[in-house]
Amino acid sequence: MPTGLDEHTPEFDDSIPELDEPESGEPVPIQTGRKAPGPKAEEEEEEEEEEEEEEEDPFGPLVISQFMRIAGGFERQGDIHQAIGIYTKIIKEYPDAKEAVESRMALYNLAEKYLHSGDTYSAMALFEEVM
Repeated sequence: MPTGLDEHTPEFDDSIPELDEPESGEPVPIQTGRKAPGPKAEEEEEEEEEEEEEEEDPFGPLVISQFMRIAGGFERQGDIHQAIGIYTKIIKEYPDAKEAVESRMALYNLAEKYLHSGDTYSAMALFEEVM
């Protein structure tokens, strides 16, 4: 017994275009709203994710300024290694922030102190970090 779906309606036959089979026998790509995976598409997705992460961090400037304050405190107390660690973290994680420039200057000044005290090895390590 035919259902409503099985009934043939000739008046609609002319409005439905016939699809040709591909001559090569290869699959025909289907376009969707997403880009096909590939190196370029993956790079674009990563860039979009990075932009979203940057937008989601409203406390970034506050955190960086607190890092600078803490690093300065360590430096004043003589805990130079802790200060160097924080300055380095700022440079690596927030390279475009103004505090990254300040951190480089602080590391440069510490390298100068090491150099004047005769600790050439530590001075060179910090100079390399600054560059």
